[in-house]
Amino acid sequence: MRLPLFLLAPVALTLAACDRPDDAVSPDLANKSVKPAGFQTAQPSLVRSLLPQASLKPLLTVGDPLPGQESNPDPEQRVWAPIPDGLGAFLGANGLVLFANHEISSSGVDGQFAYSKVSRLEIDPASLQITAGSYAITGKDAASLFQRLCSATFIGSQEGFTDGWLHNGVYRTLEQVVDFYDRGGGAGIGIDLPNQTLPADRLKLTRTERRELIAFLQSLTDTSRARP
Repeated sequence: MRLPLFLLAPVALTLAACDRPDDAVSPDLANKSVKPAGFQTAQPSLVRSLLPQASLKPLLTVGDPLPGQESNPDPEQRVWAPIPDGLGAFLGANGLVLFANHEISSSGVDGQFAYSKVSRLEIDPASLQITAGSYAITGKDAASLFQRLCSATFIGSQEGFTDGWLHNGVYRTLEQVVDFYDRGGGAGIGIDLPNQTLPADRLKLTRTERRELIAFLQSLTDTSRARP
């Protein structure tokens, strides 16, 4: 079985997988593979594997075309935008649906792509092709102009994120996530993480502060543009 894990380098989306003896595509994922082949970048991976049993497959690079947007009158929405950052994905009707926030300021990049954006990609699990692409937040709507938008804007079950938080879905509720960071992250709860960049110091949040933080995060979720 191959266990997919999406990694994001500064300008590229790469799929990493580790081999197991039962190396086969998950039936759930295989059954979702109903779309024809789409797009896959020709650019090399910007990350490298540190484990011999791991493999990397570049899927999309900044500036690559988004399938389905060929006739879009806005040339900036025909391609994958710069500065991709946080990712969130769920298994949809036609494969994997992945959101990526692009932390762009109002000045844009080289005079283009002003304001933050959130791209929405559909990925065929069998071929690892990008079969469809669009923008949930375009950075063009006057009511939705964000400076370096944080990926926490899409955090709710309404967008399909129901399988837990953090990279491995280990925490099932926002309360558990807040508790994790309040205790100092992995190092703070006793995990040996020599490369953890998060300080291991406790935040010492009060119960009221925790409730207010969770309420704030929940207020950020935006279902109006999460799905097509």
